[in-house]
Amino acid sequence: MVAQAQSPELRRSKRRYPWLSIAVLTLALIFFLLPIYVMIVNGLKDAQHVSLSTMWNLPDVLSIGGFEGAWKQLGRNLYNSILMVVPATCFSSMVGAINGYFLAKWKFRGADLLFTVILFGFFIPYQSSCCHWCSLCSLSGCMALSPA
Repeated sequence: MVAQAQSPELRRSKRRYPWLSIAVLTLALIFFLLPIYVMIVNGLKDAQHVSLSTMWNLPDVLSIGGFEGAWKQLGRNLYNSILMVVPATCFSSMVGAINGYFLAKWKFRGADLLFTVILFGFFIPYQSSCCHWCSLCSLSGCMALSPA
């Protein structure tokens, strides 16, 4: 196979505005990192220094009071989320691997229909199945949910 040389015009047209893509990507990066900046900066302030007018300002005195307050209010909810998500993800991965193996290796009547049904199941939001998983876990007693 012989590689064909590209014309100089085609090579120049591909490299015409490399700075434009870099500038757009840099602006997108800044746009998506701004909420993380606001979260960290306001977490390092005391509660009385956090407001809409000062949310962009750096803290005068560093304090982890914001993070401590958030942990006190959200710590149990985070624990419940981890307790629910880790088994659900492991169970879903195991069932998906077994389904994928059997659908790939065994050809039976209705395999294409079953594959289509499973494929349409991917379009169901994951949160809707997590609600049922949470109810099942709380009814079985394997997870004690605390009220918010």
